[in-house]
Amino acid sequence: LYLDDLCVDEKARKLGIGSQLMAFLKTFAVSERCSRIELNVWEFPDSALHFYEENGFQTQRRELEFWL
Repeated sequence: LYLDDLCVDEKARKLGIGSQLMAFLKTFAVSERCSRIELNVWEFPDSALHFYEENGFQTQRRELEFWL
């Protein structure tokens, strides 16, 4: 299952909404017989990366860029 966007309004963060959405997503993925959930996350803000790591996600690959 590929998660394209998971957004929680800044004013509503730290209320458990993201964790509830993630729990639903995991249950849905299992019910659809998915073998894994993939997503992309920006390295900033750190809070987003930390959120996914707290929910059991691990780095699969990194993508780098160089702006000219």
